[in-house]
Amino acid sequence: EAIGRIKQAVSIPVIGNGDVVDAESALRLKRISGCDAVMVGRGALGNPWIYREIEAAFNGEPAPEKPTLEDRKRVVLKHIDLEMEHNPRAIGPLRRIVCWYFKDFPGAARFRNQIHMAPSVDDMKAAVHSFVPFEDPLTE
Repeated sequence: EAIGRIKQAVSIPVIGNGDVVDAESALRLKRISGCDAVMVGRGALGNPWIYREIEAAFNGEPAPEKPTLEDRKRVVLKHIDLEMEHNPRAIGPLRRIVCWYFKDFPGAARFRNQIHMAPSVDDMKAAVHSFVPFEDPLTE
């Protein structure tokens, strides 16, 4: 509602943001505020597919298929390679980034521990390759 009040008070385009985690929340923000555009922040962490979901929703199209586990693995492995290409000492930030891609899967807590204990980027990649969702007693 606050963004809507700002939109009413100014004559320039207003970009709304905050709690945009999927297409539904983006549509709700735009509907409630009347903003001209929606900005995605934390909702995109580990979920680059959010943009195509939001675009489809704004265009009145059906939601695209959710990424499979293999899609996620492929993209996170590419993310690792790109990160290392631009910053060969990026292992610290990569520990956090890699975990975002699998945060909603069963077994994510154990996977996160494995990633944080990995001594090298190659070990992190091996963990990604071998990740299989399973019931995780650490989350019960």
